[in-house]
Amino acid sequence: MSLKNLIPTWFDEIATSGDDETKIENIAKIKQYFLDQKDPLLEITYFKELLSYSSDINNDVRESVADFIEEAGNKFQEKIPDLLPPLSRLVSDPVPRVSKRGIRASSWVLKTAYRWIVDAFKVKTTEEIQEVWNHLNFLKSQIINMVESDNEGVRMQSIKFIENVILFQTYLDPETPKSPSDFSLNDMLFTLEGTCCRNLEEEACKLVDTLINYLKSSFITSIYLITSMGTLGQIAKLRPKFSAQVFEAIIRLKKNFPPTLSASQIIGIKKESMRLLKILTNNVKIKQESRDNFNSPVKRLLEQPKVESGWKKLKLLQEDEISDDLIAKNFTVNTAVEMVIDAIAHVPSNMTPEEFTKKNPGFSVSADPEIQRRVIAKSLATQLKQSNELQLVKINDKINSEFIKFKSMKNIASLSSADKQKMLLRSIDRIISYENSILTGQHVSNKIKILIRMATINAEIKKLLLIYVSEDVKNKMDLALSLVYEEYALNHGFKRKIITSTTEAPFQAYNHLLSTIVKIIESHPDREVLLTRFYLAVPVISKEMIRFLTTKTPPETLTLLKELVFRRTTNKLEFLKILLGLTTHQDSSISDPAVDIISGLYNHDELRQSISEYLKANLEFLKLKNPPEVLLRKNLDRKMEHRWANSMVQSCLKLYQALLKEDKSLIYQLIKIYPLMTMDVKTSVKKLMERSIRCFGANSPELLRIVETCPEGAESLVTRFVHTLTENRIPSSELVEKMQRIYETRSLNVVFLIPIVRGLSREQVFSVLPKLITRNTLITKEVIKRLFFVGEYTEFLITPVEFMITVHNFKKDVTDLKTIMICISMCLAEKKIFTQQVLQIVISCLLNQTSLPITLMRTVMQILSQYPEMEKFVLSVLQKLILKKVWELPKLWQGFAKCCEMLKKKSFAIIHQLPQESIDNLFKIVPGLKNNYIDYLKPNSNFQRDNNNEICSSKAVPFTVDNDYLASHQSFTPKKLPAT
Repeated sequence: MSLKNLIPTWFDEIATSGDDETKIENIAKIKQYFLDQKDPLLEITYFKELLSYSSDINNDVRESVADFIEEAGNKFQEKIPDLLPPLSRLVSDPVPRVSKRGIRASSWVLKTAYRWIVDAFKVKTTEEIQEVWNHLNFLKSQIINMVESDNEGVRMQSIKFIENVILFQTYLDPETPKSPSDFSLNDMLFTLEGTCCRNLEEEACKLVDTLINYLKSSFITSIYLITSMGTLGQIAKLRPKFSAQVFEAIIRLKKNFPPTLSASQIIGIKKESMRLLKILTNNVKIKQESRDNFNSPVKRLLEQPKVESGWKKLKLLQEDEISDDLIAKNFTVNTAVEMVIDAIAHVPSNMTPEEFTKKNPGFSVSADPEIQRRVIAKSLATQLKQSNELQLVKINDKINSEFIKFKSMKNIASLSSADKQKMLLRSIDRIISYENSILTGQHVSNKIKILIRMATINAEIKKLLLIYVSEDVKNKMDLALSLVYEEYALNHGFKRKIITSTTEAPFQAYNHLLSTIVKIIESHPDREVLLTRFYLAVPVISKEMIRFLTTKTPPETLTLLKELVFRRTTNKLEFLKILLGLTTHQDSSISDPAVDIISGLYNHDELRQSISEYLKANLEFLKLKNPPEVLLRKNLDRKMEHRWANSMVQSCLKLYQALLKEDKSLIYQLIKIYPLMTMDVKTSVKKLMERSIRCFGANSPELLRIVETCPEGAESLVTRFVHTLTENRIPSSELVEKMQRIYETRSLNVVFLIPIVRGLSREQVFSVLPKLITRNTLITKEVIKRLFFVGEYTEFLITPVEFMITVHNFKKDVTDLKTIMICISMCLAEKKIFTQQVLQIVISCLLNQTSLPITLMRTVMQILSQYPEMEKFVLSVLQKLILKKVWELPKLWQGFAKCCEMLKKKSFAIIHQLPQESIDNLFKIVPGLKNNYIDYLKPNSNFQRDNNNEICSSKAVPFTVDNDYLASHQSFTPKKLPAT
């Protein structure tokens, strides 16, 4: 047999063999065949079958499939669409070693998948490519989230995968030579939904930030830390634009190691960091970026030649080395200032002349001032503890005189515009910081007016004022609003036009000012109150302010949005749109209050139309095959899902369900679009709407209209509505009539009639009963519940006896035997309805029939197991079956024998009445009774005498039965069931 023909045999052995070693061995053979030879026909037939073993229960088998996917991904690029789904299953495998193997395979398959998408644009349809892209995105998100895994091996493999994602989704450096195997964002020249290069590059940059943040963690392990550092080093080496970030992160790590590391681990990490820093330092790019990123004042300071200070020279000398000539040579104004600064911390707060003279013995008031200066300087230089107040005054006077000269009109006239700007800003800064507040003291309004007018002229002054506001925005809100109104008035021509130093457009300055103040408020603990005040007080709300509420809306700003809808009429529809969008938020703490607010706004006529249109659009989304992008926005805090999840359907219906209580006519919108939904969405809608529909009531006119106007395809939804509303109550005759009309005209499944089965006539119930009793236990249980458990009603449409007799007599061509037995078991479980008395009457009526049902003996055995006290009744049933020649009925004869086995010695008197041939046959069925029966037959046996007494006492049924009730059912024989 050729190797090719062995493939099916190997697959058969895998499927039938319980030996794990055989499975692994055969999978290895098949895998090797696929990788060594290329047979298109064989690939089509068995390739997917091999991948299906990614769900096998054996860990080694799943790991072997991961090996195959890695090698097949590199060799068979065209098989990428088939490889991604099983690879996703392997990545999320609960066994860590299988998951690690899947992630490692994903790192290799990732580049091939990108190449497949690029090449597929030439031959594939957009839908096919989009599906592969969605699978790939899902796989990426899976592995990226596993960086937080508890298993270190899984985390390390995830980091290596992230490294490949970053390299593939960033541009190759122009100066770096490119090899044929390299792949980068330069090669991704394709356009798909959500695949623009900018988004991919942004995602890669965020992943780099994520890896860098891991280096800052206080509880990171050494292995995890070294892996992250190695990955970042490789990224910086191949993508130099990240070199500066990585360089800075490693420097920061060297200064602050995590406290959980041991001394030996710190040594190893230091070696690794030094190696990476050496690599990065040798990189030309990092050198250039490092030079460019130096702070320019520091750079200039470093480049300036060093100037030796006279005071520093004096401090370095010993006391005996300081001479008067040396002091005179080095003592200048600058030296004096330095001396004062060094000694000021040691100057006592109070000093008497005597104490000063004592600490400075060479000082004399009558001496020459030059001698005094030298004595004081020498004292400061040697002790660095004391200072002469008189000398300080002289030095300060000299410094002040120099400064006054510098500020003379002659000097001011020679200042440059940059110096003037600096002096102006310093003056404004002193005004703002004067008395720690410009909102205190006299002439407050004038100071505010001056500052605000100057702030609208000069952008730098505006920055200083905003910094002042940010220090305590709660108490300085009036100042911020004054600045906003001044800017607004200036831009709209309400004030005299003046020349400003800003280059911003007329309204750009106003919008930028609003955005800046909003950001300041957003970081304040009382942001809810402050935002409300600011949004309600500003003259015009900018688009940036509206966008802020759209992108960053915490739960506490919902009240603000409600206030803005009512009080900012110009933008009320925009704020209403934001509120409506939040009703579909993933977090119920946001969506539930938003729904409550919209429910209150729905009663306002000017807003009702907008809310209704949004509601209709949400329902229209449910017709789509996949969730729309509008439900996957970032501000809704929802993970990317490519299929309709139950939570997403609930988000679309949440507002609808709340408003349905206020406006019941909305129900027709849902019923109209229901036939166009996918099966998964239909299932979720039926489940979610079950509670909301209860507000209608069983006899409401809306329910009748729903049934009457039910479109084709919406019958299952209408059935669920009727089922919910008629639970524990009898449906009205109008509802039954309308439901029957739909059932008859549209040839629907008989299950459609279950909600109204209690409203049908006896004849109709008997006609549809065989089709209602199905293998679906839920349906059978619901039929029994509807017929015998209807709230406070105690009268039955058909009695329990009639129901059981009818079920026993079902024909095989209508209902199979297993279904009948399941139904009988469910009836016996309902002991309150199908009591012992009811069961006696049912068995008695069945025994009186000419043709005994095939399930009779199984029911008798169940009764005996459930009610051991009915043994004597069962003996009387066996007695009657002998008269019916039960041994001639094979199925019943089997049950007869099993009953005898259950009754044991009590059945010997009954067995003794059988023909000898039937007795021998019975012991072939239940051989365990034979020896005891032989003992029973021995003459003068106590065993025989006791059993004879028992059987003689069992001729009469030991239960008391109402004779009228028994008589009414003894003659009950179901009529021939009419055709349904």
